[in-house]
Amino acid sequence: MKYLISILFLLSPTILWAEPVRQNIRGIVKDNITGIPLENVNVLLSNDTVERGTTTDKTGAFLIENIPVGYYDLFFSLVGYESRFYSRIRIVSSREYYIIVEMGASIELLEEATIFSSIRKDRPVNPRALVSSRSFTLEEANKYAGSYGDPARMSINFAGVLPARDNRNDIIIRGNTSNGLLWRIDNIEVPNPNHFGATGSTGGPITIINNNLLRTSDFYTGAFPAQYSNATAGVFDLKMKPGNPDEHNNWTQLGWNGLELGSEGPVCKKNNLTYSAAHRYSFVDLLAKLSPNLPETVTYQDFSMKLNLPNTSLGNFSLTTIGGTSSIEIRDSGKPQDKWLFENNGEDIKNAYKMGAAGLTHTFHAGSNSMIATTIALTGSSLENKIDTFSVNDPVPFLWAHEKSNKVRASLSSSLKHRFSPKIDVSVGLYADGFNTRFVDSQYVDNNYIHLINSKDKSFYLYRLYSDISYRLRSNLRSYFGVNMQYFEFTQERLVEPRFGIRWDVSESHSISYGSGLHSQMQPKMIYFVISDVDGDKILTNKDLKFTKSFHNVAGYDYLINPDLRLKIEAYYQHIYDAPVSLSQPAYSLLNYGAEFYVERIDSLVNEGTGRNYGVEVTLEKFWSNNYYFLFTGSLFDSKYTGKDGIERNTAFNGNFAFNFLAGYEFQLFNHKRYLNLGINFTYAGGRPYVPYDIESSMQHREVKLFWENAYQVQRENYSRVSFRIGFRQNLKNISIETAFDLQYRSDYTSIYYDRLDIETGEIIKTLSMGFYPIATINVSF
Repeated sequence: MKYLISILFLLSPTILWAEPVRQNIRGIVKDNITGIPLENVNVLLSNDTVERGTTTDKTGAFLIENIPVGYYDLFFSLVGYESRFYSRIRIVSSREYYIIVEMGASIELLEEATIFSSIRKDRPVNPRALVSSRSFTLEEANKYAGSYGDPARMSINFAGVLPARDNRNDIIIRGNTSNGLLWRIDNIEVPNPNHFGATGSTGGPITIINNNLLRTSDFYTGAFPAQYSNATAGVFDLKMKPGNPDEHNNWTQLGWNGLELGSEGPVCKKNNLTYSAAHRYSFVDLLAKLSPNLPETVTYQDFSMKLNLPNTSLGNFSLTTIGGTSSIEIRDSGKPQDKWLFENNGEDIKNAYKMGAAGLTHTFHAGSNSMIATTIALTGSSLENKIDTFSVNDPVPFLWAHEKSNKVRASLSSSLKHRFSPKIDVSVGLYADGFNTRFVDSQYVDNNYIHLINSKDKSFYLYRLYSDISYRLRSNLRSYFGVNMQYFEFTQERLVEPRFGIRWDVSESHSISYGSGLHSQMQPKMIYFVISDVDGDKILTNKDLKFTKSFHNVAGYDYLINPDLRLKIEAYYQHIYDAPVSLSQPAYSLLNYGAEFYVERIDSLVNEGTGRNYGVEVTLEKFWSNNYYFLFTGSLFDSKYTGKDGIERNTAFNGNFAFNFLAGYEFQLFNHKRYLNLGINFTYAGGRPYVPYDIESSMQHREVKLFWENAYQVQRENYSRVSFRIGFRQNLKNISIETAFDLQYRSDYTSIYYDRLDIETGEIIKTLSMGFYPIATINVSF
């Protein structure tokens, strides 16, 4: 350990400045419903040695200058509004701290009652989210051991959330398929924002999302508000931060997510037009260019940007863009035979994935109590997979399987929010989405190439409308009613989804909550176009599939033991119906979608399956204070499904239990100029059920066959993982340098990443996750 600490110190300059290192903090304060800037808000910044204050101007802006770097509490108050409190914000020397604060109207002056403090660090940003939700910050995504600055990997520490696979960031929420997760960035619903994605997946090994550009965002695990639809498991609602309107800040970073260059600042100070942008490039690819004959090549890069133009005569405008490309080639043909995947056969595999999203948002204040927000967006993704096979007898690689898919989506969304009084506010919104898809594959079977999917230039539309009302019966009793309606033009299905939530703050420390609602989701788009061969005719037997429906019920109890320590307990029950199941394979259900790398091309599906998820989750969280934090989460759950045969089975995600503990401590060195951080993360979870191979039938038919009669009745070994993190940060004048070293250890190398069956020998080839997995990161901001 002492040698590692020495290395971290050597990575940073050793100059110690005699004078204190100082920086500024600035931001904007606005109404959380109307978005109107709030004037004369009292702003108080304090810690043990410093206390400074100011007020906002008519644009809602404030500035506190010349602050010694370090940690501070930030408090906002205004008559008629609930106070906002931010604990332990970090001021560094390299950049101004820029914050956007949203304050909600208070009904304190409207009734004679004890008003409980709104200083609750456990509450989400969205005031309509009353259950199964939480906010998270950039600092959390960076400081959690094993998170690698990835919001999805960070969320695995939360109750009810598990990784689908160890080396990917697909997440399983309360036993649901990973496909049930919705990703939103600045009100844009985006395709899978991860490198090396698969058709219909929501995750990958490396995120495209740049956490250095995020501000406080929300994560939902069930019973989410009516503004979110076409999802059954959870929602990531991410917000990109605008650039600093007064000065330019730059950074460079090298680590797990690649070599990164980023910058933010004003484009034109006269009209407050700002930018924030970052580009990352695969560090592995840079190394590979030095050794071009490697049997494996990995390359990826991504770019994110936000332009923000506030307070014009026509309203506020912002442009958000994000995109990434990735490819990987794994070639057995460049290896000796004893290194091939199978004993007598090898494979050359190529995967290429691209995604992009761009959206222009306009917000307009229609009077003092209303706001209209409209977004026009274009998103898309493409995927290509190619597998060449060869053998000892046929050493020349031969194309065995090929897949290409493209999805483009044009979207228009608009919402109106109106506050009738501090007690009542309503919102109504609509979404119109046009899709264009192309799914084509081929596979060599019986001396011919066949298509399981051959769909080109298919267009269809999805229309959605929602309305809701938030009603505060008293200052400590908040209720929410909403409804979401969907119309899917392709199948002409119409859906009505009611939502409800209520939270009662019994006292300053205790609150109870309940939420319920119906949530529906279309099937993965490729599934609609799977080809069935019926007496020689090619028929799309899945084209009339309805949405899968899930009815969520959640009851919660929160105990704020003190301002920095929280206990939360939630119990949930989800009833799932209209799940697609197979006529030809009665044990199959699309509820297990995402358990494997490949996407099954199953035809003749019908909406006759059901499922249920229920469980209890416990969270004990010590927020960052006194130089340390910890988070313990535990989940006991059961996840079942019923196929066409009516038999109830485990889902592929039913591990039954999961426990997670993470903690961190920071040592302050040299008067706020240097910090040493230590962190640990431990996970223990139940093994996942799976469908075993039918080895005898596979060898006989010379293609992989599964033993469906024993589907999901066998399980992997229980899984454990521990991650360590040590980091060092130094504040110099106008420069800050952060270095970190993460180490993951998976016990006994027992985590199976994936397995394959050799149909020649009947041997199951298991690829295991790496036991030790070290990651180093260095960030320089200036």
